Amino acid sequence: MKSYKQLLVEEIANTPQVEGNGKALLLIDSRASFSEMLVIKKGILPVLTHCELPFSIFDLAKSPLEISQVLNSRVVIIAHERIVRNFSLKTIKVLEEGLKEGIGLVNLDGDIYYASPQVKKFLGISLEEAPLLTNSLQFSQEENFITRFKEPGERLSWERPLTLYWTEEMEDDWKIIANAIMGKEQLSIARHLIPNIAVVPGQYPAIALKNKEKGRIVQWFISPRILLSDFLGHLKGMDDILANSIIWAAKKPFVYNSFPPFVVFRIDDVSGEKKLKWLKIATDLGFRCSPSIFIDRIKNDSLETARKLQKEGKAEFSYHAFKYYELMGFKFGYGPYKKEEVTARYDKIKKFYTKNKLKIPKTRNSHWGEIGMFELEEMKKLGIEYILGYFLADDAKHNRLSWYPKPYGNIDLFYDYSPNDSEIIRFDSMIRKPHLDFLEGLTVFAGHSDKIQIDAIIKRGTKQILWGLSNGFFGQLVTHEQKVAVIEDKDWETILRTIKKNIEKFNPKFALMDQIATYIKSKMFSRLKTINIKEGELLAEFEGKSLCDIFLTKASREKEISLDFIPIKKFKNGVKVKKQI
Repeated sequence: MKSYKQLLVEEIANTPQVEGNGKALLLIDSRASFSEMLVIKKGILPVLTHCELPFSIFDLAKSPLEISQVLNSRVVIIAHERIVRNFSLKTIKVLEEGLKEGIGLVNLDGDIYYASPQVKKFLGISLEEAPLLTNSLQFSQEENFITRFKEPGERLSWERPLTLYWTEEMEDDWKIIANAIMGKEQLSIARHLIPNIAVVPGQYPAIALKNKEKGRIVQWFISPRILLSDFLGHLKGMDDILANSIIWAAKKPFVYNSFPPFVVFRIDDVSGEKKLKWLKIATDLGFRCSPSIFIDRIKNDSLETARKLQKEGKAEFSYHAFKYYELMGFKFGYGPYKKEEVTARYDKIKKFYTKNKLKIPKTRNSHWGEIGMFELEEMKKLGIEYILGYFLADDAKHNRLSWYPKPYGNIDLFYDYSPNDSEIIRFDSMIRKPHLDFLEGLTVFAGHSDKIQIDAIIKRGTKQILWGLSNGFFGQLVTHEQKVAVIEDKDWETILRTIKKNIEKFNPKFALMDQIATYIKSKMFSRLKTINIKEGELLAEFEGKSLCDIFLTKASREKEISLDFIPIKKFKNGVKVKKQI
């Protein structure tokens, strides 16, 4: 009978991987402890697979690392703690030779005190024996690619203290991009664990980078366990740091299959306030909008605007509910309607869209997330293939059930098949706490504030979008019509124009929800199988199929890293790609 560790190692080894010289090489040592393998499985691999950074896994327990394997990659990732201490002189030599040829290195093992002198000389770092503890990071005030989604000096905090490897000395060419904060509370805990520790409260290096030979190195002194839910976890501010560390260090050009930076403006509870002038202001500024309408409340003038914006491809109008307290297939807050009643209600929906010459989007955004089980078949008859949000069918809003969708088991960012119906894909990308709505509490609506807090609205709206983009998914600006309606047109234009300006440097692709959903399905149905880069030419192979054109991302480097997109036409039975890059 196999042990849990053996099963875990097998699961890691069976993770879908990419062949070719355009990949990252993920170094592991399966002789390490169960806990180290668990960090790879639950912490590292989900980020790599979600961001689709092409990688293959190399296990040092099975064979020594050869220079040919490093040179057949763009970057080497040392994937867990307590692996560097066991590096042979040959492994160190191979990594040095790789750097001379421009192959990058990302070392997630900060525990190098017990490593050989050759490792310490190679890195130009020496450590104190006793590690420190921290539960807070502060990023550099200086902008750089790895922290590009962070505000200068931004802090991250978490509850349970985490290991920080204490650097005694670093060569001058290292640049620190994140410091860990060692306060009195953490010091007390550390001295309880290690009584003779001689350290004072302050800031200590957590992540550093440097150029070496033709290559680049990123060194983490903070334990990669930070990506586990016991500590910070995913989607809390370190996923982008890991992904960007790899992209920054990799030999350029580096090509990967990440989700493009799509941005959508979603507005719920739409009744047609101001004849939808607020919506036209948004689309005139370049936003693509996905309002969800109360079909019993929206009237003629607003419907005329809706038809025009739909025809121009600037907005799509999903059905939200009949009105605030009357849902489609679910009695608000109680439970589902009977099947025959659901059928009758859906006939009413079809008649509304036919009469008003509106197209029903493929993505359903239900009011309060409440959907009856009997609705699913009716929805599919209307051509709906996707549901926005995680609420399960027949699940009342006061009694939510939990499920753990891919990629992280987190309902803030996910895309997975519906547990109730595998023909329907569920997805979302949204900070749920503390502010689901970027206008919440910042307008005079319902007495939430005595004024329109324009600067605070802009800051929160920008952050809401960048949260999705920083996590390798789409950015979603979310609000409700009743909160927009109390804002004067000129202020509304200022808000949206400034938010758009704030996100410009991230190359946003403004899109409708249906476009994003189709792209999600294409990503779920296809996979990058091989990638090779030779003399300015990209050779790649996909398996599976796509329902739309997709985009590879190319990271290039002169003085700074730039990101460009390589379009791939939609395909049915896999495709081989040959592009000049």
